[in-house]
Formats: sequence, C-alpha cells, structure tokens
Amino acid sequence: MDKKKLLVALVIVLIIFGLALYYENTTTDPNKFLNNLYNSKKTAIIMDVSQSPKQQITSAIMQCGVNLISGGFYAQTGKELEVYACDKNGCLQTKITDQVDKIVNSTNNTLISMDQVLAQIKNIPYIYIKYGPEQKFLTYPNYLEIIINEQSDPKNCQLKLKTE
Repeated sequence: MDKKKLLVALVIVLIIFGLALYYENTTTDPNKFLNNLYNSKKTAIIMDVSQSPKQQITSAIMQCGVNLISGGFYAQTGKELEVYACDKNGCLQTKITDQVDKIVNSTNNTLISMDQVLAQIKNIPYIYIKYGPEQKFLTYPNYLEIIINEQSDPKNCQLKLKTE
C-alpha cells in the first residue's frame, strides 16, 4: 500500500473514532443523566451569564439556578451542592452542604476560569445554565444544559424528587 492510501485510511479511521467518542458522550435520553444525578452524593450548578446580551436574560439565568436550588430537591436529598456563578471575568464558587439539619455554606471569593470549574466538577453530575438564541434542554450522560433566551420562563427550572 502506498503512503497516500495509508494516510487516507488513517484519516478515515480517526474520523470514525472521533464520531464514536462524540456520540458516546451525548444522549437524547435524559434518564441516564437523571440516574447519575439521583445516585451521586455531590452535584453542581453553573449559572453562566458571560454571553448574556441583556439584563433580562442574565436575571432569568440566575433565577433558573435559584429555582433549582430552592425547589426542595437538593435539601431533601442531602446532596453536597457546588454552585458557580460565572460572567465574563470568571466564576465564583459556593459549596452548600446539609449537615444534620444545618445548612453549611462556604464561598470562595477568588475568581476561577470556566476551564477550572469544568475540571473541578468533571466527575460529578451538573446542570449548566447559559444563554443561547434558542431555548432548549440538552442532556448528556453527566450533565444537563439549560439554554435560556428572551422567551424563557425561569419558573420552568425545577427538579422533582423521584417517586419509586
């Protein structure tokens, strides 16, 4: 086989391998993410307003995160929750833990980058709330992406406890 054919074959194999990895890490079935979320002791929420074009959308992104946190799911399941609020300058982190009927809240006032956030939470399920021109929910095995736009209603941001 000449070098040109070998190179073309190698490129085709790499493309197929890349597509297989991509599709392995995305899913349209939210149950895989929900099972990961319910079975994990730790989870995180990222409220990313860095691309928000309007104050109305910024408020909706933040309110969506607040609704998820205060809706009862996290308090009733006793999960350790890491909350990240991100803008163009970076992200602030707060950890919320439920220790025997006492909520412990610790905030890190040091700005960290989005890359650092993603590195810190790569092994736990998380919810990523951000701006996008089209309102939608995208599920992946380890995270849920909530895309907020001008028509989004933060009241729709809620998690319900699983009933057996």
